[in-house]
Formats: sequence, structure tokens, C-alpha cells
Amino acid sequence: MTDVVIFQPLPQEALRSIVELEIKKLQDRLNKKEIFISLTAEAKEFLVQKGYQPEMGARPLRRVIEQYVEDPLSELLLQRPDQSWRSEVVLQGEKLIFIDKDFTAKTKEKEVREKELKEREKNKQTKKSSKTGA
Repeated sequence: MTDVVIFQPLPQEALRSIVELEIKKLQDRLNKKEIFISLTAEAKEFLVQKGYQPEMGARPLRRVIEQYVEDPLSELLLQRPDQSWRSEVVLQGEKLIFIDKDFTAKTKEKEVREKELKEREKNKQTKKSSKTGA
């Protein structure tokens, strides 16, 4: 005997919650790289509308988030491997775009240069102190 299970379609409010959860999971992964994104309400609604297929549940929504947020984000990550940044994801026409809010280079070279500058400054102060004290 085969049982048939009938599921009720997810209401769009549930899909909005799923978008929030998926974006939070993505942000948790990005925090390690000091990359922060936020989505406007319109961008989130766009994802809900694109991912809404009552007969399929939330699965299409996950694919839509990958297509419209994660794939473009990975392109940005490849373009800026050594930068931390903040972007707002906004709806423009029929696509989502990332608008930079802030970004900073965080390369090892920069860290080394900053350390060298501090050492030079410290050495200058030491030389001044030894000249005035001698």
C-alpha cells in the first residue's frame, strides 16, 4: 500500500523568512572574510517572487538565491580577494546589483608596510632620545 502525503503550499511570508535565514547563513560565512552584505526589502521581495512555486516548496527559492546573490557575489570575491567590504544588494530592473558601501585592502603587504613604518618611527624616536640624553 502506498500512502499519499499532501502538503499545503508555503505562504509567501514563509518564503520571506526562508530568504532571511539563507542570507543570514551566507553572511555568517562571509564574516570570516570581513565581507558584509545587506539586501533591500525590494531585493528580498524579488527573490521571493522569483522563487515562488507553490508546487515545489522552498527548493526553487534556494536556487534563486544562488543565481541572483551567491553567483554574482563569488565573482566579486574573485575580483577582490584581499579586500574587506560592505555592499548593499538592490533591485535594478530584473536583476540584483551590489552597490559598494565601503571596502578596504587587507593584504599581507599592507600589514607588513604598516609594521615597518611603526618600526621606523620607533627607531627615530630612540635615536632622538639617545642624542638628547648623551
